[in-house]
Amino acid sequence: MGAALDAPLSRHKTLYTLPKTDIPIDKGTGILPGVPADSPDDVVALRELRDSQSLREQYGLTEEMLADCEGQNGEPEVSPSSHVDGQSVEDVRTTLQAHMVSKGEALIYMEPEQRVMSRSGSECVAALCDQWYLDYGAADWRAMSQRCLARMNLFYDAAREQFERSVSNLGEHACSRTDGLGSRIPWDRRYLIENMSDSNINMAYYTVCPLLQGYHWDGSQAGPAGIRPEQLTPEVWDYIMLKDKPYPCGCDIPRATLDALRREFEYWYPVDDRISGKDLIPNNLTYYIYGHTAMWPDDESKWPKAIRANGHLLINSKKMSKSTGNFCTLKEAIERFSADGMRLTLAAAGDGLEDADFREREAQAGLLSLHAFLAWVREMIKVKASLRRGDNSFWDIAFASEISDTIRQTREHYEKHLYKEAANTGFFGFQLKLGWYREMEPHGMHYDLVFRFIEIQALLVAPICPHMAECVWGLLGKTKSVMWAAWPDAGHIDHSVLAASRHLRACLKEFKARHEAFMGAGDEHQNILERPTHATVWVARPFSTTVTTQEEGQSENYQTNGKAPDLVGSDTAPVLDEVKLFTDNSDCIVRVLGLAGVEVRTADDCTSDDVRQACSPGKPVISFDTQGKLEN
Repeated sequence: MGAALDAPLSRHKTLYTLPKTDIPIDKGTGILPGVPADSPDDVVALRELRDSQSLREQYGLTEEMLADCEGQNGEPEVSPSSHVDGQSVEDVRTTLQAHMVSKGEALIYMEPEQRVMSRSGSECVAALCDQWYLDYGAADWRAMSQRCLARMNLFYDAAREQFERSVSNLGEHACSRTDGLGSRIPWDRRYLIENMSDSNINMAYYTVCPLLQGYHWDGSQAGPAGIRPEQLTPEVWDYIMLKDKPYPCGCDIPRATLDALRREFEYWYPVDDRISGKDLIPNNLTYYIYGHTAMWPDDESKWPKAIRANGHLLINSKKMSKSTGNFCTLKEAIERFSADGMRLTLAAAGDGLEDADFREREAQAGLLSLHAFLAWVREMIKVKASLRRGDNSFWDIAFASEISDTIRQTREHYEKHLYKEAANTGFFGFQLKLGWYREMEPHGMHYDLVFRFIEIQALLVAPICPHMAECVWGLLGKTKSVMWAAWPDAGHIDHSVLAASRHLRACLKEFKARHEAFMGAGDEHQNILERPTHATVWVARPFSTTVTTQEEGQSENYQTNGKAPDLVGSDTAPVLDEVKLFTDNSDCIVRVLGLAGVEVRTADDCTSDDVRQACSPGKPVISFDTQGKLEN
């Protein structure tokens, strides 16, 4: 204690070491700068030394060794540096560090983030050895990588924010090591290339691997190209992957063979999409972008097009852990839920950077849904001769349009890697549409639509549940595998019928709720009300002035901009004839609600003020008739 120290950037030429019991002496030098003006603990320790002569004598200190501290209103404790004036503390740290090291006033000290113990029980220390670095912070290189990132599809805004931060802040990264597996650094054979630095463009090798190795992954035999590893010189690789490089002089590989490899590379590259964990965004995936811009700085066509980062996997809404027993192996999941059942649950578990949640109850339900569909397919094949044929009804046309719309939606979800949405529209939601078609169509399902649905369902779910899709495909009498089938053509969508059917189904849902409420409206001490036998659907007249105003506005927009307006709906402008819709489908209303008859009338004819006020275009109201009395 009491050793005199030089403190760079301080107004005190000399400072002395003082005791403080909460400083770990085994961390670094064991000496930390005290800042009483900013730290209450330092103030207390300094006052104790000033007030206690015995304490100073214990450590061999004098009063002169105690620096004067005037607090926040005293003189600045740090000497001003003109070359960093006006900059934030965060921005000048690196600048001041380099300045102090260059003047011999400081040195770089490194240590592990936390205590690290080796398997032998010894404590590990950080050692800075000879090392090669990749300078990811180089301005030109960073600018290219930012340009690459700007045009990439990253699927989620949150992922783009992380990538932009990582690409902009990345600096030097150690790229070499001395032991383990890997390739030697070409200019310094003492070192191996560190694994994260050696796996940035490995997918370029995948394009030619089948010709170089074939099925002999251990390298014991040459592949179809007949090339030995020692023949693959840097000049050979340059010719394969860089357009402007000439055929290597003295190369003993036939030019036609190298041209075949080059054609494979040119055909498959660039990488359309790379899928990986979100935890690799700040390192491996960012290096991947930098690696490609460095290798092909003059050929942006080889830069990656997309990266989809995904979250981790939870089981029953909890983190997987062997210690708590909350985990499931691949084998166990297949044995419990089947391969397709497991895949369906994984697909529906979640999208985006959020952690997906594999719930066992949903896995069981999904498996039952697959079995139920397969059993229904077999049943339809048995009774196909009895299915209705001939002209299409309103509900036939609506269901056909729903099938086409489902094809369109599901394709969009697959293309965007939204597998949860694809599972919902391509299977779960599709099954629900089949359910309402069976319920709504009064004359039974149409033969053509039943088997179109089955075929489309097999195709939509094939990427997720290939085994079930293959089974259904075989039941339909298809001779080739479903994997050879093309994505189905969506075909024509009758948007007017589609909108009308969806509106009618939504209204029927409201009518059923109203019916249940009416049935439960009797006195709790009496028997339930007599079941209604008839109903009246009250429909509001169209707002003609609103429609006229909208049409005038659209006409003016076309004359001004020279293009048709967007098809944007209005809350008040009707898009269909509700009187005709409900009249034409009165039998459906009667059947769903269990009535003897239904009448469709305009709200202007109703004597109830409540009905007239509640009724509006697109929002009909139903009233029930029981015991000869009309309920409004």
